[in-house]
Amino acid sequence: MAADELAIRNLLSRHVHLLDGRKPDEFAALFADDALLSAAWERVPRARADSRIVVSLLDKAPGKHVTVKTDLRPASVARVDATSEFVLLARHADSWSIGLAGRYDDVLERDAAGVWRFRKRVIVFAS
Repeated sequence: MAADELAIRNLLSRHVHLLDGRKPDEFAALFADDALLSAAWERVPRARADSRIVVSLLDKAPGKHVTVKTDLRPASVARVDATSEFVLLARHADSWSIGLAGRYDDVLERDAAGVWRFRKRVIVFAS
């Protein structure tokens, strides 16, 4: 499980690095082909929806996602449910502030090649 946990934690980290780095193709590769990505503004099957989120950010000022308090719950040998909290730091001329906060509810699965990917990611914004 230690190798799986490391791979899963790296997947969660890559998600925000690629999102913040505006790398849509690499970001899309983190998701299973039929994954579901759900957020307050949309709920669509993958169909490249995940990369469209990154593309939609290209004309906006970059921010920094900070993910904390990740709870991993094995559901089977090839599936882990995870919950993480996040904040999105927004850049201003000479400072940063919290732009958004919320929670990621994830289902992560290991594919036939042994690679962990998102099966489902639900983004819940704090009110």
